[in-house]
Amino acid sequence: MPFTDSARKQFPSIVPTNPTTPTIPTHLQGIVDAVEARVVLRAADWGYANTFLAPFQDGMMLYVEDVDELHLRASGAWKKLSPTNYTGTGVPDNALGADGDLYFRTA
Repeated sequence: MPFTDSARKQFPSIVPTNPTTPTIPTHLQGIVDAVEARVVLRAADWGYANTFLAPFQDGMMLYVEDVDELHLRASGAWKKLSPTNYTGTGVPDNALGADGDLYFRTA
């Protein structure tokens, strides 16, 4: 069965061409799988994400609920997008953020 790319080339080899007779469950699963990798995924925590959402691909976005953070997958690793600003009354812990984050000491 031949397939073609979506109009914007965001979903390669996903649309059945004529005279292909679609196999609805198989083709629908392929479309859902292709779209799912390009939406913001949600996970209760990192354990859930690694167990149920992996394997990960560069370009994926993931919101992790228990830490209230949004991440982008780039170069095979997660890069935190938000939050990048923190506040507190003492010296920030090195594990709090990542290089490039802002920390506002309030006292």
